[in-house]
Amino acid sequence: MKVLVTGANGFIGREVTERLCQRGYEVHAVARNPIEISGAVWHRVDLMDDLAVSRLLSDLKPSHLMHLAWTTEPGKFWSSLDNHHWERATRGLFDLFAGNGGRRFVGAGSVAEYVWNENPCCESVTESEPDTLYGKAKLATFRYIHERARESGIADAWGRIFWLYGPHEHPLRLIPHVVTGILQGRTVDCSSGEQRRDFMHVYDVAEAFVRLIESDVVGPINVASGSAVAVKDIIAHIADVLDGRHLIRLGAIASDRVESEIVRADVSRLSTELLFAPQHSLEDGLNATIAWWKAKLGSESSPAFHGVVPK
Repeated sequence: MKVLVTGANGFIGREVTERLCQRGYEVHAVARNPIEISGAVWHRVDLMDDLAVSRLLSDLKPSHLMHLAWTTEPGKFWSSLDNHHWERATRGLFDLFAGNGGRRFVGAGSVAEYVWNENPCCESVTESEPDTLYGKAKLATFRYIHERARESGIADAWGRIFWLYGPHEHPLRLIPHVVTGILQGRTVDCSSGEQRRDFMHVYDVAEAFVRLIESDVVGPINVASGSAVAVKDIIAHIADVLDGRHLIRLGAIASDRVESEIVRADVSRLSTELLFAPQHSLEDGLNATIAWWKAKLGSESSPAFHGVVPK
């Protein structure tokens, strides 16, 4: 397998890239800022540059494409106009992949593609009528690729990610925000935390995506735990581990969106077709994540990059 990974230096991408390399595949990683992952060949390419992307696909002719790149800036990605740019870029990327002999495509979808209600989100049952620009762009991209893949004879899968956490997450997202705030002795303002959400550790998400590209599963597939937990319970666990309950202010942040009380995944396809189950319990995953942030904040320097970057 010669696999091209976009977003390879991202939260999920770095873990996916490392696992693909460990399995012995020929891995070509796309990022403007390469990171150290043994075995990966890095390509500094702007995916918005059509000519550069065309040259890359023409030169490499990958058999497999793992597309993880998208706009994900906390607090902004839901309504960012960049979603339109990523939809266009992803369509072009897929067409170039198909035109250069590509055989299997796996893309990162989102829970935002679904209508949220009290029922588990099911790939074949739940309505897909997103109410955010991000969700609409993701869904439109999936539909385009799924149809083009059928026409081109390419096997395509679309992993719909729910909520995730773990090492290297953006510091402004929920769990890093709470952990680092307590570690630094700051008051941590949060929402009410009453909403229940489906969380999975990034290591499990990455492993699921690697197994997905190795499989022959096609179409949308939820990548989640199948269980929902109250956000306030996650916050409380972190606060208890770090002895920081006095720093937490639940309800200090009002939500600017009308949110469903509970959102969780139907993971039937994940468990029965991909034969996958997460290896990290929420408690163990949170404890490991807390330890990672403690070590990160306590370190004075980061290792230099020693990957391979072709000229």
